[in-house]
Amino acid sequence: GSKTERHVLSCLRFVLNSLLQVRMQTQTMTGTYYSGMGDCVQTVWRTEGIKAFYRGIAAPMSSYGLIKSITFGSYGNCLDMFKKRRITNGQWDGTHTMWELFVAGCVGGFACTVVMAPNDRIKVQMQLSASEGRPFKGVIDCGKHIVKEHGVFTGKGLFRGWGATASRDVPGMSGYYVVYEAIKRNWTPWGKDGKHSDLQNLTAGGLSGQISWLPVYPMDVIKS
Repeated sequence: GSKTERHVLSCLRFVLNSLLQVRMQTQTMTGTYYSGMGDCVQTVWRTEGIKAFYRGIAAPMSSYGLIKSITFGSYGNCLDMFKKRRITNGQWDGTHTMWELFVAGCVGGFACTVVMAPNDRIKVQMQLSASEGRPFKGVIDCGKHIVKEHGVFTGKGLFRGWGATASRDVPGMSGYYVVYEAIKRNWTPWGKDGKHSDLQNLTAGGLSGQISWLPVYPMDVIKS
């Protein structure tokens, strides 16, 4: 169905972008330097082939849906809790406060790190495997190698970088929801039914993603 197609396309876009991002962020570690994004694409294509751009795709393909479910589920449940409490206290006016959106976003961002952290650990390891001279057969082989050599909750284990992941996703997710809602509340709906149009929702989502990502991007560099 269309949801499955969107999920697959999102994963493909995520992995392609992530590969280049990881390669650019880890230049000092691998010893391979790029003059820019274009040079990175050409170098990877020339030295490793097209398959390199999809290396590690199984990790997000298998977990992306779960991550989104955990994030939005936690976010929604948290907002429901706030709503019920305000109804009980006779304070519900039909709209969540920005503070409630912020807290719910933090909860959603934190909850998803349980899956996001090991997912990113394997993905990054897969994307650096060729440049480090340690290619893996696949995501499972990579995961087994990490657990066998370094364990799960150790400094170099499967959850390595969890702190950086949480430091990125908690403020990033909360910022996204707050900015998105702020934009929509201050933007007069274009729809005849009094609702925001698809273009408005798309624009608000795009701006929210950009604005919320900028402050936490340094944590993504540290994580890689």
